[in-house]
Amino acid sequence: MWDFMMKWHLLTTDSNFEKDWNDRLAKQNDFNLYQTFNWGAHRERSGWKAFRWARKNENNETISMVQVLAKILPFGIVAAWITGGPTGDTDIWVKDIVTLIKKETASKVLYIRMLNNKPSNEQDARKLIKNGWTRPRTKLRSGLSMLLDLNNEPEEIKKSFSKNWKHNLRRGEKRNLDISLWESPDAELIYDLYQSMQQLKGLDEQFTLEELKGIFKYMGEYIEVYRCVDETGRLIALRGCFILGEYGWDLFAAAASEARKIYATYVLFWTLMQRSKSLGVKTYDLMGIDPENNKGVYNFKKGTGSKEIKYLGEWEWASLPLLKFAINTAIKYKFL
Repeated sequence: MWDFMMKWHLLTTDSNFEKDWNDRLAKQNDFNLYQTFNWGAHRERSGWKAFRWARKNENNETISMVQVLAKILPFGIVAAWITGGPTGDTDIWVKDIVTLIKKETASKVLYIRMLNNKPSNEQDARKLIKNGWTRPRTKLRSGLSMLLDLNNEPEEIKKSFSKNWKHNLRRGEKRNLDISLWESPDAELIYDLYQSMQQLKGLDEQFTLEELKGIFKYMGEYIEVYRCVDETGRLIALRGCFILGEYGWDLFAAAASEARKIYATYVLFWTLMQRSKSLGVKTYDLMGIDPENNKGVYNFKKGTGSKEIKYLGEWEWASLPLLKFAINTAIKYKFL
């Protein structure tokens, strides 16, 4: 399955494929949970087809990996979506990725959207532009996030919290909240909590019920969730993450109005960080910030002492220039 050198290889599944892919992915420096086998398997339930390529060097070391999701749109247009990848130096994949997708999908009209999780730099941006990539008019993500360093001991990590964040954490801890590790998360209860929060805050839908069920079905073994319940046992807040190797990513965060009044979100976050650290996580990605349009969440994440990072971010490529306009318009008005 990995018998190739100095060239790209399209990988096919067998009984050991999932573990093999994820283990090798975890050794890359710039991967993301959306490049895991499990995320691809989950998205295939929604009509996407997952393609996975990897490349080795002359020392038989994996130097780049990429999972691409592809779907046929009306008029025979093939749309490809790359989230969190490819891994490895841009030079390794920038000239090949379009050719790989074209060949495997047999597409005559192709659109590719990529959200790359390498740290942003002008050199990589110039390489992408040289190879026909451009920034999309309608962005799906800000390209900004925050990383929390979990290498230090818990008390040292807490020293990086802002004064207000520490204060609110102490307030929550004094209330003896009923917080526990959720061994078998209930997708329907989580969905109901998200619905309540979205209605209260006027937010767009974060997850459908089917999406939550799919996430736990295909990704559950990598997910850690803590919940807070009230005196009647009703779920009022939760926080969950995805962990692979030394990396963790925020995945779920929802709270009812009463949870915020008792500072449950602070205690949940800190409890989850301690759990993540105990499982070997050294870098925790808070998965996106929007300082302008979501100030409250931004301030919460900033208060943890996490360091802001700008990723290489979103780029697009299309076989026809007009296709970029059509796809971006469809995304803007939520037709896609």
